[in-house]
Amino acid sequence: MTKMVAVAGYIWGEMIKNAGSTVVASISTLLTSGGLTYPLNFYDACQLWKAQVGNRKPWDHKRHIKSTYGDWSTDATSGKSYGFDIWSNVHYGYVGRAAGFWTYVLKAGAGHAQLQAGTSPPGYWSRRFKRIGDADFLAAFDDPKDQAAIELGARLWDTYGKTLTVQQLIDAVRADAAALNTK
Repeated sequence: MTKMVAVAGYIWGEMIKNAGSTVVASISTLLTSGGLTYPLNFYDACQLWKAQVGNRKPWDHKRHIKSTYGDWSTDATSGKSYGFDIWSNVHYGYVGRAAGFWTYVLKAGAGHAQLQAGTSPPGYWSRRFKRIGDADFLAAFDDPKDQAAIELGARLWDTYGKTLTVQQLIDAVRADAAALNTK
């Protein structure tokens, strides 16, 4: 198994690079443009985002991580193994917040993608009413562990912004391990 620090180093580099990209700047401009055109700007921002993070798009790192680092990466400190999928979800939350999307919108977008792909895990109704609440119906279509990774990425942006270090990323993943895809 690959060491966790190798995967974390890779995704951290992607997070910092993509948070500072022209695409994120364009999305941010659309999201902060007010007035009567805001609904259209929001739609355009979502389309730009989807073009980057959708399945097999430039910021969908899951295939690269799985093929390069394997299904699991092990933390030498704790012995805990982390699934390949958490890293791209952390990136999604971090870069999405850098662009100006609310965490709620990012989670709903991920749930919508699962719904469209037909890959929602069982237990939708219990997640909708029990954990998330009735209003957040789209997010409940996503795996709760994926949602936790998205929330972690969003928190990292909100806490550190572009000054995030790879060690802060690793520490945050370790702290949230119980909510993430681990074994």
